[in-house]
Amino acid sequence: MTRARRRRASSASTLDVAPTLARLAGLPALPQDRGRDLLADGARLPVLSALEIDPEGATGPRADQRTQASIVVGDHRLLVTGDGARLYDLATDPAEQHDFAAERPDLVAELRAELDRRRAEAPVYPRTWRVPEGGASDALLEHLRGIGYMGDR
Repeated sequence: MTRARRRRASSASTLDVAPTLARLAGLPALPQDRGRDLLADGARLPVLSALEIDPEGATGPRADQRTQASIVVGDHRLLVTGDGARLYDLATDPAEQHDFAAERPDLVAELRAELDRRRAEAPVYPRTWRVPEGGASDALLEHLRGIGYMGDR
């Protein structure tokens, strides 16, 4: 069965690839899949993004932004950081150069409530990288040096 090609106007995420491919392969979606099937009919769902920065390891010009989260609903993206919230219209400003949060506090409040609700519902996955007790082994340190993570130390 060949399906006609089509382009979706709604936003998508890389999280959507696995559920979409599972459907194409005739497989069930996995419980841990956080994305959506892009070929399914239905409402345009929000795209979420969140970044939690370790407060002890935060450095650089944005070290004060320990948490960054965003939600895209339709053509609007709300970006929330330690500095506050910024709102962009992706249809007219895809490069996100004009923040119009001050002009639409009602939309900021609506999207922020949706972001908070969805973040509260989202599963929390544990960090998978841990330094072994007693510190990193010489072999691990050498490996990290070899791939550029340790500098010349």
